Amino acid sequence: VADGSSGIGLGGRIDYIYGVDAQDTQAFGISNDHWDNGWDNGIYGHSIPQLYAEVAAGDLSVKIGHFYTLIGWEVVGATGNFFYSHSHTMYNSEPFTHTGALAQYAAGDSLTLYGGYVMGWDSGFEDNGDAFLGGYSADITDSTNITNQIVIGNFGIGANDETGFMTSFI
Repeated sequence: VADGSSGIGLGGRIDYIYGVDAQDTQAFGISNDHWDNGWDNGIYGHSIPQLYAEVAAGDLSVKIGHFYTLIGWEVVGATGNFFYSHSHTMYNSEPFTHTGALAQYAAGDSLTLYGGYVMGWDSGFEDNGDAFLGGYSADITDSTNITNQIVIGNFGIGANDETGFMTSFI
């Protein structure tokens, strides 16, 4: 964890997944078997959905690399969801991962701001489009939080060329 409370802090993360959910987080945004997209073994797969470095100073931190998206209520790992299964929306309408740079700023005790550049949706370290990823998360009470995230730009290049935006308000 990059802790910037006492100056500049460095951190990073590497996640590796094997199993039937691993294929959901592979870099399938570009169909050329780059990054971890060609690591399938029947219904089982391998993936590295997160590989990033992070630097923090004070209330600001910047993540650079390959990381999970901010978009959506559900997360890939079953333990982070209310239900074990995933919704149709998650599989067909939302990105799973991004590659790029994402800043996070604690603008107060109850407000966090996000903003950064990503290379499309579900791509490894290969450009799959150019997009802005950002938004905010606000704690209204001790048990109530409002989160609004947006991704806007080019989500894929080539045969899957898609330009637009997606917002997630939770």
